[in-house]
Amino acid sequence: MGRNEPAFAWRESGKPFRKHDPQFTRPRFEPRSPRPQQSSFNTTSALANYATEWSRRGYIQTIWKASVSSDEHNLEQLVYKLHTRGQTLVVLVGSCFSQDTVRYNATWDSLDTRPLPQWYDDAKFGIFIHFGVFSVPSYRSEWFWSHWQSEYTVFLPSYVSEDDDQPEFAEFMAQNYPPNFTYQDFAPDLTAEFFDPDEWVDIIKASGAKYLVLTTKHHEGFALWPTKHSFGWNSKEVGPNRDIVGDLAASVRKTDLHLGLYHSRYEWFNPLYLRDKANNYETQTFVDQRSMPQLYELVNSYKPDIVWSDGAWESSTYWKATEFIAWLFNDSPVKDTVVVNDRWGTDSDCTHGSYVTCADSYNPGVLQARKWESALPLTNNDWGYNREASLSDFLSIQELLTNLVKAVSTGGNLLLNVGPSKEGVITPMYEERLLQIGSWLQINGEAIYATKPWIHQNDADRELNACENSNCLCRYTASKNSSAVYAISLSWPSGGQLALGSVTLAEDSEVTLLGNNGALQWTNKDDVVTVQLPDKDVVSSQWAWVLKLTETQALIQRRTPRKHGFKPRFYPRVQERLSQLDKNTSSRRV
Repeated sequence: MGRNEPAFAWRESGKPFRKHDPQFTRPRFEPRSPRPQQSSFNTTSALANYATEWSRRGYIQTIWKASVSSDEHNLEQLVYKLHTRGQTLVVLVGSCFSQDTVRYNATWDSLDTRPLPQWYDDAKFGIFIHFGVFSVPSYRSEWFWSHWQSEYTVFLPSYVSEDDDQPEFAEFMAQNYPPNFTYQDFAPDLTAEFFDPDEWVDIIKASGAKYLVLTTKHHEGFALWPTKHSFGWNSKEVGPNRDIVGDLAASVRKTDLHLGLYHSRYEWFNPLYLRDKANNYETQTFVDQRSMPQLYELVNSYKPDIVWSDGAWESSTYWKATEFIAWLFNDSPVKDTVVVNDRWGTDSDCTHGSYVTCADSYNPGVLQARKWESALPLTNNDWGYNREASLSDFLSIQELLTNLVKAVSTGGNLLLNVGPSKEGVITPMYEERLLQIGSWLQINGEAIYATKPWIHQNDADRELNACENSNCLCRYTASKNSSAVYAISLSWPSGGQLALGSVTLAEDSEVTLLGNNGALQWTNKDDVVTVQLPDKDVVSSQWAWVLKLTETQALIQRRTPRKHGFKPRFYPRVQERLSQLDKNTSSRRV
């Protein structure tokens, strides 16, 4: 195929359309997208840009990419399955390229141009697992060492509290461990004797999560895999005597879950890091001999779809972050699917990466300009297992669903954390919460997975419902092609009548309750849609309730203020309304 040969289109029957074929109809988009010119397809990057934009707008249902090598050219083909009003077309857009696939430079400006792999945006919900030597004392915090050895606070990030709680931790040690007991002495007690990776994966699958992230190495420096760069401080040589990361990765590969690996860049008491610190980070011995080799080792050995960085409380230049991510995006075995977060240095927090996390439990409540993720502990700010946690310390299912719906409706994902015990057990309270959220997603997942934010994210500006508790906020998501809008009520309205203040429906619109059969009765009056819900006793969902609103053509009327009231405007296809990213976020700690 020549460089400038035209694109072709095929019917599903396999017969090509000809130039004057009366059955051929060019796809029409509402709103009309920029139609690519033939000259625009002289680079792979141009194709990628169009594919990304069309996918974002919901016009592309599937993208299939194949590379065919020849003696003279590398042929790149993109196939788009486009839905038109009359028929389904498969459009093949192809050109021959003399250059290779797009490559990214080791700069944030270049790396930030890489499109987000679609799987991550569709997933919406993941599970974070904090497991390590800190699981042995399991007292108060996974930051046990930093509180116990308070003389080392000079090496801690500025946001970590330096309150003198050392006596409390010293008392705990005196009551439970012999004199001269060191942090390293905890490691043999990390037995993981009941660690069953298949059971972990089964629980996570039952939660409805689509990915998991495991702490391969926390700030203590203990590696959960047989790394060649650990000086014997790893799970293969002490403690469990097994490859925790490898065993869990093997179980994940049996399912459709995506594997994520957390890696702390710095280590509290590593002498190489402390030496770089003393040298004002003018040397990078720790980075070159420890941190970077471990990152390459993790990716090449376990091929994660997420690399979740943390503990980079220095410039990303010191950590050589862009150098590693450029390799990850260009040449790694997961270059097409991998995503990275933003915690690669003080200059990248809440700014760079495939998505941003900004702060622990970050959940801004309004639509953001970038993809983001809320890392949320299931217990009150405890990431590792806490032996003192009581039932009241665990978030309720209502609180969990509120965080999930709030995140998804504003363009985010929820990464919910659990902390297994030193024996490798996800304890019953964690398991119960995960199974509860999974049972809700089994009924209502249509309103969560593979959705996009709607033009209105909630009814926050209108107090419409008298609910059974104070949480009366209704939030919205939309299907990718905008054919359906989902109104999620986090509380059951009094009298079973739910009022929606952000939509107006047409006469042939249909309203259904997910998990229940049959259309619901509704009225449209004074800019408010009121839906009569079924009796609560016969409703499938126990905690939060989702209305699916559909209509054949123009689904939504958006009320636009004017001097004397509201003037309705029809939006055949909902366009996303993005707000600026709020960088004034609170401090974070994982």
